[in-house]
Amino acid sequence: MRPASSRSRRVRPWTFAPQLLESRLLMAPLPAGPIREVSGVMRSAPAGSLARVDWAESASQGAVSARIGLGNDESAHSFARSDPRDLTFFDYDADGTWTYDDVSGWRRINAANPEVIVATPDRGAYVGYGPHGVWGWDEVRGWWKLNDVGPESMAFAGGVLFLDYGARGLWSWEQTAGWAKLDAEDPARLFASDAALLVDFPDSGLKSWDPSAGYRAVSPLRPQSVSGVGGSFYLDFGAAGLWLRRLFEPARPWEKLSAYDAEAIAARSGDVTIDFGWGGVWRWSEGAGFAKLDDRNAVMLAIGQQGAFLGFLEDGLYLLTDSGVRKKLNDAIPAEVVASLAATDAWLDYVQYGLWRWTLDGLRELKEIPPRAIARTPKAPAPHAPGLV
Repeated sequence: MRPASSRSRRVRPWTFAPQLLESRLLMAPLPAGPIREVSGVMRSAPAGSLARVDWAESASQGAVSARIGLGNDESAHSFARSDPRDLTFFDYDADGTWTYDDVSGWRRINAANPEVIVATPDRGAYVGYGPHGVWGWDEVRGWWKLNDVGPESMAFAGGVLFLDYGARGLWSWEQTAGWAKLDAEDPARLFASDAALLVDFPDSGLKSWDPSAGYRAVSPLRPQSVSGVGGSFYLDFGAAGLWLRRLFEPARPWEKLSAYDAEAIAARSGDVTIDFGWGGVWRWSEGAGFAKLDDRNAVMLAIGQQGAFLGFLEDGLYLLTDSGVRKKLNDAIPAEVVASLAATDAWLDYVQYGLWRWTLDGLRELKEIPPRAIARTPKAPAPHAPGLV
């Protein structure tokens, strides 16, 4: 994996009081320089909605901000949710927050330095800007501020944003319900699927949230790694083995899948791909159980709509499809592959060799410098979608 960022977290005194602020500001803060403002009406919004756009442009750096007011908000949001294009967000440190899709290409949506980004299914994102607070963004409303204080980490699941505020505990924020404090303990890690959440606490162990059961304790034990889809979470407990917990079926007991210690796991709907080190790469699926995919030790594992991305020392990067086709993508193994269960492509971080993107058309470089972090739109997974076979 890529070495951890050298940027240290700022320690600052403040009184924490979550609140929904009414400010609507894009480019927070706007770069210094002469500001030119114009107003207009945007008619490219969905039928039935009319948007007024107030623009502010910084002449010194060419940055643009906008405040958008919609006459039919639900119509516009339905349009955003139904957009089939996958939108990917990039943290480029001091160069700001960027997005990419196949139609618009690269766009810098904020010049400020992000600390944490999570994407949402409606082609939006929540971004923590440290001392500049935590903000939401989508293509309909632009930017809006949730809180003056940025979190240490965030996760999005089931339409709810979860925020780790360190010693001030775990909080949730939802569009209609607003803020709620879930736990006073400092979380160690957040593991989100598209519909539920697991939280690892140093002292109290593992807790979960899902829309039906809410927030509750799950286990006093702490996993080494977790991967989940929907309400099904696969947990690697090291020497205690690999387990499955179905949060949407609380009456069902924990299911032990293997007594062996997994080195990496990656889940899809109905199955999980596991690297058992020198025991090889396996897939476990509901009903069928275990099937061996490769005898070798994979040093890199990621799962996407097209199958499993596997990196092997001295042999390179491969894609193993559901039909069993093993396709070599590159002789070199990237530091990270960021794939999606809802899209056919994958982003590859080759560190000093840049940021690359794999699609069904092949592999190509898109930027010479890779980002610090990548966040992808978590649309509903499609585990057996057509594509490369």
